Amino acid sequence: MMRKDAAITWNNGFPYDVLAEADITPASSMKTIRDALFRIPKERRAAARQAIRQVDEISKRLVVDFFLYQGTVRPQEDQNGH
Repeated sequence: MMRKDAAITWNNGFPYDVLAEADITPASSMKTIRDALFRIPKERRAAARQAIRQVDEISKRLVVDFFLYQGTVRPQEDQNGH
């Protein structure tokens, strides 16, 4: 499972959260992302369009994906390495 960095805020919502109702995930193909707008209700298409713009090109998508990480978060080690 991919998780986003909770410390990072996005002006119009995290792109994958905005596109979740169209079943868009970090594993979605570029074609699936580009076609997602047609699966979003009209009243939410403006927000979806902005989210798609953030992940519809590889260079932009890499920036968004950079803030994702896989698995669970380990508790921080103390100063003694425990």
